Amino acid sequence: MAELVTTLMEAGKLAEAESVVDEAQRVAATADDECVQARLLVEQHWLKVHRATRGTTQAIPVVVEQVIPIFEQARDDRGLSRTWQLNASANWWHGHISAATEAWERAAAHARAAGSEHEWALMLTWIASSTWTGATPVEVGIRRIEEIREAVRGHPGCEAEVLRPLGGLHGFAGRFELARSLFAIRAAALDELGRGLNYAARQTEPFVEMLAGDFATAERQLREGYDALEAMGENAVRSTTSALLARAVLAQGRHDEAERFTKVAEELGEPVDLLTQIVWRGVRARVAAGRGNVDEGERLAREAVAAAGETDFVNFRADALLDLATVLDTAGRTGETRSLIEEAVRLYEAKGNTVSAQTARARISAAV
Repeated sequence: MAELVTTLMEAGKLAEAESVVDEAQRVAATADDECVQARLLVEQHWLKVHRATRGTTQAIPVVVEQVIPIFEQARDDRGLSRTWQLNASANWWHGHISAATEAWERAAAHARAAGSEHEWALMLTWIASSTWTGATPVEVGIRRIEEIREAVRGHPGCEAEVLRPLGGLHGFAGRFELARSLFAIRAAALDELGRGLNYAARQTEPFVEMLAGDFATAERQLREGYDALEAMGENAVRSTTSALLARAVLAQGRHDEAERFTKVAEELGEPVDLLTQIVWRGVRARVAAGRGNVDEGERLAREAVAAAGETDFVNFRADALLDLATVLDTAGRTGETRSLIEEAVRLYEAKGNTVSAQTARARISAAV
């Protein structure tokens, strides 16, 4: 039943997964099996992660510390793999991508020891994703993902999934048509395999479209993902999707609608889901400043910069700096913005995001 819960979550059937967890816990309560109870506790917290239940991320380290000795004593590698995946998710939401990657590597090792080759391959896809989200330079990340792509050959879903971060990295380098072709191959493969939770979590594709300046396409993709996630009852990824949707809408001049999506992101997102917190604050800061409320805009923008500074989200750290620079520009405080933009350029270049670096440098040139 615990395995069924895992599978239902991957399929995006969260309500069914919750029903199975409840039934499994009733059965487990009649059995003197500490290992089974520990496994169900892990799956229950996975469901809370997807529902973005308040306090879940802070509780995960306690759960991990509680169940690992149980699984180790029982030599339950499957349970250990699921637990390290849960640990990785907590680090991911906090923006600690390096720590999350280490946890996924441990999860992969336990999955392989358990004989779960599918789970092992799935963990490699998350490691691939970390190269796009974290501080790994673009060209280094591309080489790493190509290695992972070869390693997961024979696992169709995972072969398709690694194309998303691979396309995202090529997008940073301005290779938009290559990125789109990789996304299209991935989508076609997952259409055949079935559209689960990961399919609905469309953020990389619209991010690349925003880099390319096609905000209307980015909006359409984000809305499709948002609607699918809402139908599943998933809130954790939907909160970030809503924040990115607000940015795509704002870029098209629809300030009121952008603000509405930031409120959805604020409502759904856990306070420790720093990516969501960074993006919605940056968008709403721009909206506030555009309406003449510069003090409110500056407060929100500085909160976003402070939150981003605690993370490995190099690209989003740079974006937050540019949001603050935009707010200050609105107030006519252009003398304060140059250092912010220069730091953003440094971060973009460290990542290898040549597209955003070029755009930011153009702002410096225009101000001279």
